[in-house]
Amino acid sequence: MRICVLTTSYPRWPGDPSSPFVADLVDHLQAQPDTQITVLAPATVGARPSEGWGPRAIVRRLTYFWPARLQKLAYGDGIPWNLRRSRLAWVNIPFFLAAFAWAALTEGRRADIIHAQWGVLGAVATLLRPFHRRPVAVSIPGSDLASKVSLIRRVTHLAIRRADAVMTPSTDFWHACRELADEPDRCFCLLHGVPCPPRATIERLRRRKATGTVGYRIVTIGRLISDRRHDLLVRAVARVREQFPQVRLTVVGQGGQFDTLEALARKLGIADCVEMPGRVPSVDEYLLDADLYVSPTTVDAFGTAVVEAAAYGLPVVTTRVGFPAELVVEGQGGYVVPPADETALAEAILRVLRKDPDERTAMGWRMRDRVIEKELTWDISAKKVRRIFEDCIAEARR
Repeated sequence: MRICVLTTSYPRWPGDPSSPFVADLVDHLQAQPDTQITVLAPATVGARPSEGWGPRAIVRRLTYFWPARLQKLAYGDGIPWNLRRSRLAWVNIPFFLAAFAWAALTEGRRADIIHAQWGVLGAVATLLRPFHRRPVAVSIPGSDLASKVSLIRRVTHLAIRRADAVMTPSTDFWHACRELADEPDRCFCLLHGVPCPPRATIERLRRRKATGTVGYRIVTIGRLISDRRHDLLVRAVARVREQFPQVRLTVVGQGGQFDTLEALARKLGIADCVEMPGRVPSVDEYLLDADLYVSPTTVDAFGTAVVEAAAYGLPVVTTRVGFPAELVVEGQGGYVVPPADETALAEAILRVLRKDPDERTAMGWRMRDRVIEKELTWDISAKKVRRIFEDCIAEARR
C-alpha cells in the first residue's frame, strides 16, 4: 500500500514537538508489511527539504512562499493562531494551498490513497479527485471543525461531505461529522495512541524520583495559547495554595502566552511555585514527578497529553471538552469540570489533594486501566487506520 499524507505540521528536526501524533501514526503504519509512505508537509527555515523517515517513509517539505523567511502560516502556535496575529499569514494562504494542490496531484497519483490531516487539506485533496483519481481519507482533529475562523470551518465541512473516509479522535466530533457527511457510515471515531510503559517500570522510576521531594506536584502540558486557559489554572493554583502551601505547578510548553503567564504568577504572588520549562524534548520526567495532571483547556479533541498522563498512572482533572471528558470516570480516576470555571477547577484539585496518598495512587492506576481498556496504543490505532484505507481503496477500485 502506497500512502500519501498531507499535513500542515510535522516534526522539523529531532526533538521538535510539532504534531507528534502524525509522526507516530506514520511510524506505526510503515511498520506494517508492504507499506510505503510519502509525507508532504510545509517547509520552514532550518528544516531539510526532504529526508527519509524510517525504513519505508519519506518526508518532503513544500516551500510555499518566497523568500522562505516570510512563510508565516504554518508551525508556531498553529495556523488559526498565526492567522489571528499576522496579516502576512493571510497573504500566504493561496500560495500554501497551491503548493499542496500541486503536490497532491503529482505525489497523489503515485499513491493508492491520500490521507489529509486537517480539514482544509482534505478539501484540497477531494476537490482534485477527478484529476488524481485516488480515494481521500481525512482526519479531523477538531480544531478545524470548531475553528473561530469561519473560512476554515466552511472548508472543513466541504471536506467532510466529499471524503471517502472521515476520522476524528472524539465522540463529540464524530457525531458532528456524521451530521455533516453525505454518507455518515464513512465517519469513524478513531482514537490515537500513547506510550504506555509497564507499570513496574513506572513504579520503580517514580520511587527513584520521589527521594527527598516534598509537596504536591501538579503538571500540565500543551501549547501556551489562550484557548488552553493556563491562566485559569494559575489562578486556581493560587487558591489551592491557601490550603496547601507546598503545592507546585509545572506548565510544560511554549507559545504566545508564556510571558503573560509568568507575569500572572508574579501578580498572584506564586511565582516561586510555578515552573515553566518551555518546550522540552521529553515529558517523561515531569509525568514521573507529578502527583496530579490538570487540563484547563476550552478546546480539545483527543487530548494526547491527558491520555499520556493517565498511561503514566496519574489522577486527572480535566474540563468537559473532547475525549478526556470521556476517559475520566468521575471520582474514580479524577474529576471533570465545566470549561472556563476557575472555582470548579480549584475545588476539583483540592478534592484530589485532600485524599490520602494511597487513594491518590489508586486513582492514578485506575486512569491507567482506562487507557489499557480502551486500547489506546499506536499499534492498535495504526491497524484500524490501515483497515479503513484498505476499504477505501477496494471501494474506489470497484
